[in-house]
Amino acid sequence: MNIDCILGNEPVAYVPVFGGERAKCADPDYHPVIFQLLPMTVEQYESSGELVRRVDDESGEVGFSVKPEKVEEILARHVVGIENLFVAGGEPVADGKVFADCRKKATSAVAPLFMEILAAIRDLSVLSEGMRKN
Repeated sequence: MNIDCILGNEPVAYVPVFGGERAKCADPDYHPVIFQLLPMTVEQYESSGELVRRVDDESGEVGFSVKPEKVEEILARHVVGIENLFVAGGEPVADGKVFADCRKKATSAVAPLFMEILAAIRDLSVLSEGMRKN
């Protein structure tokens, strides 16, 4: 069996769906928020707890289980850069550590952004169904 995998040392650009960011990319003059994400190694994935994605059948909302004490560590370690994201005062949010710190002060209105980024890290870190096949 030959499995082509992403090594955990190369960041992957991710434009979130949250706030219509991905849709706004249709405008060539728009500068979207771009997260540079590192996939988890097997060891990091296993130590993160049950980082399992789930979708609510009624609302369609995406969620997952993760040890609460691991969220900040996951964001700090796997969000290696952020472009075009600013807090209310205009201060740039440049990396996962700052992003995790913002999470502590953010209102619940932006909670889906944090969840989306955690889900994106999780999705980058596991094989897709198509990759499992020979």
